Amino acid sequence: MFAIRNWRLKALVLVLAALLAGGIYSGCNRSSLGEGDSDSATMGQEAETAAGPDGALPAVTMPADPFSGLDTLNSTSFYPLAVSIDNASRARPQTGLSQARLVYELPVEGGITRFLAFFPEPQLAEVGPIRSVRPYFLDLAAECGAVLVHCGGSPEALARLNAGEVEHIDEIANEKLFYRRKDRSAPHNLYGRFDLLLDKVVERFAPVEPDDVRLPWVIAEESAVGEAGGVAAEAAGAGVADHISIKYWSAYTVEYTYAPDNGRYWRTVNGTAHQSDDQPLAADHVIIQYADMDVLDDKGRLSFDASDGGRIAVFTGGTCVEGHWKRTASEGTIFSISSAESD
Repeated sequence: MFAIRNWRLKALVLVLAALLAGGIYSGCNRSSLGEGDSDSATMGQEAETAAGPDGALPAVTMPADPFSGLDTLNSTSFYPLAVSIDNASRARPQTGLSQARLVYELPVEGGITRFLAFFPEPQLAEVGPIRSVRPYFLDLAAECGAVLVHCGGSPEALARLNAGEVEHIDEIANEKLFYRRKDRSAPHNLYGRFDLLLDKVVERFAPVEPDDVRLPWVIAEESAVGEAGGVAAEAAGAGVADHISIKYWSAYTVEYTYAPDNGRYWRTVNGTAHQSDDQPLAADHVIIQYADMDVLDDKGRLSFDASDGGRIAVFTGGTCVEGHWKRTASEGTIFSISSAESD
C-alpha cells in the first residue's frame, strides 16, 4: 500500500538537469544522478485573533504555507510569485534567493542556468536580477499556482503567455514596478520591487487557494514514511550523500556539501561559495530530476520533456534515496520513492 505525504520543509532546491548534460555525481554510492523538485504540506493551523468589541473571538483556522508546511500564512488572500532570476556570472550575487521557499535551477541556452524562485508571501524589498523565461518556466509556475514575474521570453514562451496560459507580470509592459541598478551592466541589473509587484498582482489577479497549489507529492510505501511525513532514509534503502556535484556545462559546476551540525546543503559554484543577500546559500533538501532535453533552434534554446517522466534523486539529512517522477494533467508532478524491498 502507498501513502501520499507532503514534506515539511524550510527551503528546497529543485535541480532540473538534462540527461544529455552528464557529469552528475553525488556521495550516494557515487552513482550518476539527475535533477529535481519538491513538495509541501497543506494543513491548516490555528492562529489567535484579536478580541472584538463583544469580547474574545474564537480562534480561526489560517491556512498553512503550502510551500513549506511549517508557517501559517499571514492572510487568507494568497498570491504566490514565481520570479525568473538571472544566474550568469555577472548576475551574482543575487538578491532574494535566500528568502525563497522553493527554487528550481533550470538550464537555458548559452551554457548557463536560471532560477525560478517561489515566494509565497515576500517579506523583502526587492528581487533580482530578473530575466526572460522559457516555456518550461511557465509549466512550473502554473503547476504551483504562482504569478510569473519576468522580463520578456523566448518566442514560444511569449506566445503562450499572450494566449493567457499563465498569469504573469512582464517588465516590458510594467516597467514602473522594476528598476535598473547603476552598479551593474544590462541585462544583469533589472530588479523588481516586491511591494509594487504585490499591489499589481492583487489588482489584476484573483487570490490562490492554498489547497489548490499543486507541488510535487512524494509517494512512498508506508514503511518508508517517517513520523514527520518525510521519507525515512533507512527504510527506503538510502545511501550516504554528504556531497553532490552537478556539472551542467564544461565551465559550470554546482556542488552541495552537507553540514551535519545544521542539517543543510551548502552551495558552491565552480568551487566558490554562492552568495545571496550577503549570506551563503544553503538548502534543507535537494531533489534532482532527470528529464530528456532537446535543442529547439539555431539560438540553442532548449526544451525538456515533462510528459514521459523519469528518475529522481532526493537528498535530505545527509542521505540519498532514488525514485521516479511523472506528470499527469489531473495530479501534476508526482515523485515516487520505493523501499529497497520493492525495487
